[in-house]
Amino acid sequence: MAIVKCKSCGYKAYGGCMPTASCGLLLLGGLSTGLALAGTSAWLALASWPMGLRVILSALAAIIGAIAGGWLIQVVPWSLEYVLAYRHRCPQCGARRWSFPFTEGFGL
Repeated sequence: MAIVKCKSCGYKAYGGCMPTASCGLLLLGGLSTGLALAGTSAWLALASWPMGLRVILSALAAIIGAIAGGWLIQVVPWSLEYVLAYRHRCPQCGARRWSFPFTEGFGL
């Protein structure tokens, strides 16, 4: 469950499906999927190119794919949680001013 904070009064609400502990295990799926898809597709697309250039461009595509995959696996669910949290009013002040979902370290 991610945490959202009311911008008016500071009330913290817990909700959604993302965990409150921020750990790299969440990014592992997106990073590895992006790395594998981008690297493999670049390797196959550049089959007729010289080996040295093929390796360099495939590695560059794999790095960019890993960053994009990690970003998508993190930002898309948290944006959906923000939209769902924004629909509700704050129980203390009644405002609909919520922060973007965040975590508190390792849940401590």
